[in-house]
Amino acid sequence: MSRSLDDLRPWFQPKARFFLAEAERDGLPLRITRTLTTELVQHAIWKIGREDLTEDEKIALLAEGLYPDDFTRTRTNAAHANLTPHGSGLAFDCLPLKNGTVWLNPPEEVWKRLYVIAERAGLDALGDRWGAFLSFDKGHFEEPGANIYREIPA
Repeated sequence: MSRSLDDLRPWFQPKARFFLAEAERDGLPLRITRTLTTELVQHAIWKIGREDLTEDEKIALLAEGLYPDDFTRTRTNAAHANLTPHGSGLAFDCLPLKNGTVWLNPPEEVWKRLYVIAERAGLDALGDRWGAFLSFDKGHFEEPGANIYREIPA
């Protein structure tokens, strides 16, 4: 798994960089928590809440800083990396910062401001009020129609 914008598809990177710069300008600095995913990590995330994780999967998730406290709640519907925009380099996750540290439970107003910025950047924020189906997945931003590009080589 990666946290680097450089691992996103080259033509998608400017949207992500614009979004981050505009959020910073609006007083909402962000930390990227996930860009490109691996098959091992994606499948392990999918298994959470469905099946027991192997020791290798737990180690991989913990090494990535993903969900160290709770291996019970279902996290994703995508069982494999190639089924998610994160596996195609067309999505990133981020969290707002407050006083230089991750702001774990920002108020809804913070997300609303970020969704407006995301829209200006040409991103789909699946956790937004007009988003598709993942209202719990705040901080996930992707290329609109990312699944269309899944079969196209990077």
